[in-house]
Amino acid sequence: MSKMNDVILLISLVLISLAGIIIFFVRIKHCCGRKLERYYTQDGVESDDALEAEARQYQQTYMAPADELAETGGRAEAITEVNERRIEAILIEYSSNLDMYFVDKIAKFHLDFELIHPFNDGNGRIGRVLINYQLKNSGLPSIIIRDKEKSNYYLAFKEYSHDKKTRLMEKILALAIMESLHKRIAYLKGETIIELIEYAKRLGESAPAILNAAKRQTIPAFREKGVWKIGKND
Repeated sequence: MSKMNDVILLISLVLISLAGIIIFFVRIKHCCGRKLERYYTQDGVESDDALEAEARQYQQTYMAPADELAETGGRAEAITEVNERRIEAILIEYSSNLDMYFVDKIAKFHLDFELIHPFNDGNGRIGRVLINYQLKNSGLPSIIIRDKEKSNYYLAFKEYSHDKKTRLMEKILALAIMESLHKRIAYLKGETIIELIEYAKRLGESAPAILNAAKRQTIPAFREKGVWKIGKND
């Protein structure tokens, strides 16, 4: 009987732990969801088509040389020293700012890091690794910035370079975080994972409308190997 009680206790502890994880993710998702409200117009649609059209004419990140770098005359040692000071400055700003919303803070750090462009190659990949490191330190899952989102991603750098606006990068990161959370919540809850097109058929809704909702993360959809899916309770 004592062994049976031990087994029951162990199962109970596992279930309690799992419930705690799910509740944590749901709370974070809700927090991200409130933040996303300001990224859309009242009817829930933003002019992404216009952004994407502009991005097609702007395929590489806009990185104007800083005056501080121009004064070095292109000397490698001087450029390295300037970049080290600039990296140190954004690290201090990031770590000391305890009031800014975490998505906004990570977005601004990423924009600053990429505009500093400290390495000859691989700056984008390293910058995105740093995003996931920062998310992990905040207790959040890693994200993927997919090629299909790269047009808006590049526009975010142009927006920041020209006007110091971080809104577009904040939106990109917030949507990616919500999608990552939706995927983990679905699997943690043991839901049946179905493709979004099947989900649309079950609801009797048009596939484009459901896909649009997925992209805006107003439904708990996520991608696996490029295919949109969603978790459903049987």
